[in-house]
Amino acid sequence: MHPLRPVVLAAVLASLAGCQSAAPAPCLIQRPSLGGYTMKLTLQGTPPAGCEAILPPIFGDNWRLDGYSDRAIYMKSDLIPWPPEGGNPNLPVLGKGTLSEEPVDGICTIPDVTEMETDVDPLGIGQPTLAYHAHDMRFLSGARYQGAEFEATVEVTLGSCTGTYQAQALTPTQTGGTCLSDEDCNPFGDPAAGRPPSGINPDFAVACTKEAWAVDYLTGDPDIGICFFTQPFPGLK
Repeated sequence: MHPLRPVVLAAVLASLAGCQSAAPAPCLIQRPSLGGYTMKLTLQGTPPAGCEAILPPIFGDNWRLDGYSDRAIYMKSDLIPWPPEGGNPNLPVLGKGTLSEEPVDGICTIPDVTEMETDVDPLGIGQPTLAYHAHDMRFLSGARYQGAEFEATVEVTLGSCTGTYQAQALTPTQTGGTCLSDEDCNPFGDPAAGRPPSGINPDFAVACTKEAWAVDYLTGDPDIGICFFTQPFPGLK
């Protein structure tokens, strides 16, 4: 058996199924059953003076998104814990935005997201708060992609330091480690070798990365990586 946890395939295959219809495909996001979107966040420019040791140049996270009526999208970072009174949609740990109705040139958007914030130190670096303000979220859409990846600009605040990051995100989730080598990222898998399908859209250019941002924030093991994009958004082969 492959040493890494398998991806739940039924939901993945359903999410990749094409829709043969003359009507335009509506804007969609991938739902929590796939475990959320694993993200690479890269700092843009230089950090403010005094924040060089606080704002990481690149780090990883996993955001879980879900859709509600009137195209409302709620989201939460895995780095931000639920407070004891969890369940209230107005809690500051949740961000809220509105998804566009139909793709334009294959892209769906969420123009702005309310800030996600916590007063704990999830990165363990001695900063009293972590906050995200995401905007300009762009989902690769249409019947073939259905929002399986996005890019966004994210203002990240750690304590008194704020930096602008560019985010690229992929679902199904890659947290915890999904690969030992590039072969583990094969969307079709290799049953004879005990490798299940990765569940990643076969159009995406991905490879097994064991870079520090993936290991330090997502796998915790230098020998285990995650399957992630090798190209900038839209990250296609």
